[in-house]
Amino acid sequence: MKLTGEAFAENIRERALEICRGVIFPLVKKGRAELVVDYADTVIFLIGCDFVVYDLDASAMKTVLEQMQIRAKWKEALHAGDGIPLASKIAQDGQAALKTMASILLPIIRDRRENPRNDLISALWRKGPDIFPDWNENDVLSTCWSSLDRFSGLQTKAAT
Repeated sequence: MKLTGEAFAENIRERALEICRGVIFPLVKKGRAELVVDYADTVIFLIGCDFVVYDLDASAMKTVLEQMQIRAKWKEALHAGDGIPLASKIAQDGQAALKTMASILLPIIRDRRENPRNDLISALWRKGPDIFPDWNENDVLSTCWSSLDRFSGLQTKAAT
């Protein structure tokens, strides 16, 4: 919050409510839903994207959400037991998901470097090079993924 300010943080609360309503209304109309996948995972992901301020159309958002879920399975497998070999299908799928997400998100990150706004990505570009002289777009991407992971982690803890 130090990067974006208190007003930015407070606006997330109202946006989160809007996002929740936007996801739940179609599910109510449908009459049935898998609450974790259709609601909780989706809402948390969308709130995280809104927090980071990824401007994605519905198709790109759906693709990134699907890839985040693949990445989450890989991450979960890495933390379970003794890990998994990189040659395994789950690791290969996870690495492919990272590449797909990067291909969608890096253009946004590059644009914010050239055309800053009042958002988290622009703030990372403003502050990152002061802390790390070799700060680059992959550092911004990793920080944004970590932010999305934090939101996803909150959802996972709430579901258990």
